[in-house]
Amino acid sequence: MRIRRDEEDEGVEVPMTPMIDCVFLLLIFFLVTASLRKPHKELPIELPHAAASAVAKAPKRELVISLDREGRLFLDNQANITTEELHRRLQQVASEAPETRIRIDADRQARVQQLAQVADLCQLYGLNRVGIRTRD
Repeated sequence: MRIRRDEEDEGVEVPMTPMIDCVFLLLIFFLVTASLRKPHKELPIELPHAAASAVAKAPKRELVISLDREGRLFLDNQANITTEELHRRLQQVASEAPETRIRIDADRQARVQQLAQVADLCQLYGLNRVGIRTRD
């Protein structure tokens, strides 16, 4: 025996497959774009406090020199570099883009003499836009 359906029971169906496809495509897009970002390696640097510090605007180009408490130098989060490598890189940056800003991230336990040497190197090559990062 065949049961007949009423015409009223049949409603309009919304196709879910295209909507699910769009959601998955968006999910894949966001996952891929999030994984393409340059990973920022955290160095074990404890920044000193400053009585008066201003939030710096994002510069067009910035070079980060980090100095940890043992006196090791890091350039843009690269592995431990020597002073000679820092000389060479600063000279290269000064010749290519002298308007580059230099940000020095020095550990609060780092020797002030080493911090002054890094600042002097920047000044030696004409890189006058030097700032020292501190905590608020």
